[in-house]
Amino acid sequence: MSEEENSPRSVVPPPWPFVEVIWEDSSSNQASWTSEDELPDEAIIVSRGWLVKKTKRSVKLAASMANWGDPKKWEFGEVVTIPHSAIIKQTQL
Repeated sequence: MSEEENSPRSVVPPPWPFVEVIWEDSSSNQASWTSEDELPDEAIIVSRGWLVKKTKRSVKLAASMANWGDPKKWEFGEVVTIPHSAIIKQTQL
C-alpha cells in the first residue's frame, strides 16, 4: 500500500444535530382474517439519527452520511421521514 492509502483522512463533522425520536407508527396483522380480540395495536418506534431536514409536515433523520471530503456536499443513507403528527417525543442527544 502507498503512504497515501495508509494516511488517515480528515473527518468533517456533520452540521446537523443528532436526535432521538420516539414516534407512533401504524401496524398490521399478517393474517387475512382477524378477530376483534387480535386486532393489532400501534407500534411505538425509537429512531436515532442526524436531523437533516425539518419541514412543516415532517422531520427527516439520516442514519448514515458521507461528504467524501467536501464539507459542502453531503450524501445520506437510511433516511426515514417521520410526520410531526406521529412524534411522541424528540430529544437532541
